[in-house]
Amino acid sequence: MLEKLGEHHRLVYEIIRKNPGITLHDLFLKYGDECRKMDLMPKSERSLTSYIHDLISLHYVNFERAKVRGNVRKFKVVGERARMESLG
Repeated sequence: MLEKLGEHHRLVYEIIRKNPGITLHDLFLKYGDECRKMDLMPKSERSLTSYIHDLISLHYVNFERAKVRGNVRKFKVVGERARMESLG
C-alpha cells in the first residue's frame, strides 16, 4: 500500500522511519532539506500535516505526546506486525 502513495508521502514515511521520535517542527525542516536534495518542490506545512494524518490513518505511523510544554507530538513508524494486528 505504501508504494501506491505519492512520493511526498513516502518521503515523510522514510524521514520518520530514520528518525524515530521526530517532532513536527524537526520533520518539516528535514522534509524541506530532503525535497531540495531530490529536486522536489517542498509542500506547505499544512500539506505535510495532511500526509502525516494519512500515514496515521493507514497505520504506518503513530504518535505520542512529547514530554515538553505545549502541544508537541513525536512520530514513529509502526512495526509491520503491529500494523497488521491493528488492521484486523
